[in-house]
Amino acid sequence: IAVNQFPKKLSKIEFQNFRLEYEKLIQDDAYMEEIEAIVDYAMPKLREYLREGKDLYEFVEDNLLVYPVGVLPIKPTEGYMFLKEKEKRNVRIYEYSVTIFENADEKFRGLKTQYVSTCYVSVANTFEMIKVDLLRSNKNLPNPAAYAVESEIAFPFEQTFLPVAKRVLVKKISESLDS
Repeated sequence: IAVNQFPKKLSKIEFQNFRLEYEKLIQDDAYMEEIEAIVDYAMPKLREYLREGKDLYEFVEDNLLVYPVGVLPIKPTEGYMFLKEKEKRNVRIYEYSVTIFENADEKFRGLKTQYVSTCYVSVANTFEMIKVDLLRSNKNLPNPAAYAVESEIAFPFEQTFLPVAKRVLVKKISESLDS
């Protein structure tokens, strides 16, 4: 019950019986019962929406193809991400760097991205050619990694394709760093 989880104030100590007594800090039981009823109603719906969101994420992830462009450096923590949507010729290019967040128990990786440009891919202008052009124009990244992420289904770009592509790429880079 949620009411029992709210903070309480120590009101009495019985040394003979080894007992502690607590006083409720929130006294409005009717108010607390209403909050508890709302939470009890909402939790199953929230679990369902979370499961649905997870299923949608997995569906999008399953329909993305991620592969390296050209030769990868030993440490692929900085580079370019080429995003290509199904049956479109344009490619959105992002510069990325892997960021690490740590707490006492775990290490988390994220992907910081910066939009670079949009160009067209064709037989004469392949991902490899685009990477060479980027190497020439950006001397700040002398040996960058480059990955292409292609969607097999058209998804909303900003809301779906870009965020899922970033997470999938972090997974792929993490696997290569951890091995």
